[in-house]
Amino acid sequence: MKYSTWQLVSLVNHSGQNGMAFHRPVTMREIEVQVRTNRKVRMVEALRAGVRLDFRQDDGGVHIVLPELKLLETLKLVFN
Repeated sequence: MKYSTWQLVSLVNHSGQNGMAFHRPVTMREIEVQVRTNRKVRMVEALRAGVRLDFRQDDGGVHIVLPELKLLETLKLVFN
């Protein structure tokens, strides 16, 4: 089986949603994300922010801290 060389993780900040109304979301900071994988991660990039992120990998997967989430962000995990 051939695996993709990358994986996307999409984050949506729903803090501005109130029933059917949608207001400006509260900016979230220091969001901790864990993605379970047994594959070796080479790089993590926040696509909307256009920055590479530090990460830590162990047997449980990869651990990432996103510095800031306004409305949307997509993380791109690139595998070896």
